[in-house]
Amino acid sequence: MKNLSEMHKKADARGWIPPEGTQPYIVCAANRARGIIFCGSRHFSNAMISQMRSAGLSQKEMARAEQGFIDQYDRFWSREEALAIMKQTGQPIRYDDARSMTELFSENLY
Repeated sequence: MKNLSEMHKKADARGWIPPEGTQPYIVCAANRARGIIFCGSRHFSNAMISQMRSAGLSQKEMARAEQGFIDQYDRFWSREEALAIMKQTGQPIRYDDARSMTELFSENLY
């Protein structure tokens, strides 16, 4: 897994890179399909599904969407990357004892 200094250099969709010294902070669940990021409080929440339908995604495309999270700069991170960010920055993680913590789930955010 990349360290925070490498992760910090990740550009957003328009190529912008956050100021040096800022740390990513995971803020909400996100799915990515057709290069579009869809956000919600949980993966496949009503809000997220509404966004995906509005973009014209089929049920099949929704089911195949890449699941992850966004940070405060709207950069998309995989479940594994998001968990690594939260651990490295000390962001509080709500643990679910029934799951292995190798990837982040929206229930771990709040």
